[in-house]
Amino acid sequence: MKGKIIRGANPRGLFHYLIGTDKTKKNMRGRVIGGNMVPRGVRPDANRLTNLFIKAGRSRKKPAKSPVVHIPLRMPKGEDVSDDKWLEIANALMVEMKLTKDRPWILVKHPDEHVHLVTSAINYKGDLWHGHFEVFNLITATNKLEKSFISRSRLRWVTPTRTEFCCPAGSGRKKRGCWPPELSRH
Repeated sequence: MKGKIIRGANPRGLFHYLIGTDKTKKNMRGRVIGGNMVPRGVRPDANRLTNLFIKAGRSRKKPAKSPVVHIPLRMPKGEDVSDDKWLEIANALMVEMKLTKDRPWILVKHPDEHVHLVTSAINYKGDLWHGHFEVFNLITATNKLEKSFISRSRLRWVTPTRTEFCCPAGSGRKKRGCWPPELSRH
């Protein structure tokens, strides 16, 4: 599973992309599969979602620079899981990242096997999630969740040796490493 953290100041454009507008192709519109902002199965409005996020941010005395936390997640190619399984993965990811549920969050699934977890760095009490080492923590969390949510028979990770990684088959290089023969260190 691959993930990425994107921080932002205003979620309006993000929600228009995720939910889709009248100009968006119908086959690219996402659908809400979890969260505490919209009931499941209800078609949300991007402007309403933006207002809910902004209201949560106003509960803090000092405004945050980038209160929107956007985490797109994708399974390995050819794999797709059910909506309920994505919801379990998102809940476990929020626990691993130390993002409590007392903040606005939403999980949107797009048709091409990926989801977007969007949450606020500010909870309803006004406390700010600083997200120290957030990229490293996300990598660690996705690796851990991938091992627990994907069956062992589906995991196909093989760590290549240095020679295989640097000198692909058919490149004409010997098994001495990455150096071309004319620069080889004997």
